Amino acid sequence: MQLEAQTILAKLEQLIATYHVNHVLFAGAGPPRDAAAELNSQPWLRFTLVLDGESKIRLCRNGIMFTERLTPEQAICMPPFAPEKVEYLSKESLAMVLRPNYLRLVYAQGDQVGTTPKIRCSYHLEDTLGKGTILAIKALNEMEDNPATAASMIEVIMKMIYHDLALSSGRRDGRAETLWRQMADYTEDNCLNRISRTDVAQHFRVTPEYVSQLFKQYGHEGFCTFANRKRLELASMMLTGEQQTTIKEIAWRCGFSHTSYFIKAFSECYGMSPGVYRNKPASSTNFLSDE
Repeated sequence: MQLEAQTILAKLEQLIATYHVNHVLFAGAGPPRDAAAELNSQPWLRFTLVLDGESKIRLCRNGIMFTERLTPEQAICMPPFAPEKVEYLSKESLAMVLRPNYLRLVYAQGDQVGTTPKIRCSYHLEDTLGKGTILAIKALNEMEDNPATAASMIEVIMKMIYHDLALSSGRRDGRAETLWRQMADYTEDNCLNRISRTDVAQHFRVTPEYVSQLFKQYGHEGFCTFANRKRLELASMMLTGEQQTTIKEIAWRCGFSHTSYFIKAFSECYGMSPGVYRNKPASSTNFLSDE
């Protein structure tokens, strides 16, 4: 098993023995009424535990922005496409992100409260991720009206993830391929926020040219192609899941400045316009479906 998996496994073991969740906060999925608000968004269902320090986070519920403070023994659940802005960062946290093909576990630790914590390790749990674990994370997101049960559910989910992770063999990549996977994750997480190749380069402290090299070598496509493909995939999810959101709004939320370009790119990728795609009957399911 990789060192990263062992680190997170040890952290989960410690939390299961000592950590008690006493309060769960829930964010909203809809866009704020003030469209100019500077917010980030991720398309994945996820929850985060604050382990040390505190976080001040701007969230949206029913179109209205509000601020919450997160302290140890508190958790926050974020539905897909929930807008957020972290203003004050915790010293230590553990995030669990349910992606289409795996569960991403991210353990972050900073030197002091108020500075951006560095990702100490992240791990993709795929080969042994149980269906029950997936369903439990989905169920957690539906417990806003019962926060006490949600708190207990998180503690159960940590045990389920620990069991799944203990069975995982892990895959070993070279240093360059590992860096590319981290870049791809970072790009996918932030593609709705109009991320650029330069942004990725600065985040990982490499040159933009090296970013392009790794994407072409290991991803077999250029950075811009990858980012646009992910934006279009997320747009397709929005089209089928948010019937009341206009195509113009979806284009903007997915990082396209011009609706006409979005429609053209979407049509080239999916063989039909966004409007036709939205109204077509559902014909397939994926890893996140309830089937």
